[in-house]
Amino acid sequence: LGTPNACSDCHTDKSVQWSQDAIVKWYGDDRHQGAHYAVALHAGRVGSPDALNRLRFLVRTPDQPDMAKATALSLIERFAPASEVPEVVESLSHPNALIRGAAVRSLVSSDPERQMALALPLVKDEVLDVRIAASGIVSGHKYQITSEAMDEALAEAHQIWRDYHRANLDRPESQIQLASLNIVLEDYAKAESYFQSALT
Repeated sequence: LGTPNACSDCHTDKSVQWSQDAIVKWYGDDRHQGAHYAVALHAGRVGSPDALNRLRFLVRTPDQPDMAKATALSLIERFAPASEVPEVVESLSHPNALIRGAAVRSLVSSDPERQMALALPLVKDEVLDVRIAASGIVSGHKYQITSEAMDEALAEAHQIWRDYHRANLDRPESQIQLASLNIVLEDYAKAESYFQSALT
């Protein structure tokens, strides 16, 4: 992948095999880790034909770092509707909030109704980042409200999304997100005002 080799960068007169042999000598054969998660992430970033399978395998492999799994989840939506990928759906209830947040953000590639069904419960997540991610997914579409509970959850999602972007009003993208929310809510005058602020 062209990543730096810490051993060879200093020991320029030695081969890669020399470095590998030295590590085995110092730490034993169990130091060998097999395929590195970077291979799957690289495949996802460059759009390799086998990228989706590699990313899914990485997400479901127990001994891989949570940061690598979250990154893999963020790449999956490039290759398939995330709501149809079992590893994404399962990750929405993962104990690690980093993984839950990445999984819910990946739903952006999915059908709006599936987005709503999967993201709305996470508006009440215990971690703010996950609540913001879920609120962003939910606030992007106009939905037919089917129950009082859904109405309350949608209102909460909209408020979380508003509060998050109002805290970042110096950024034009926050102004645009607030404009988009007001389009969903059919408050076009307020949407136009936010668009004007973004331009300014």
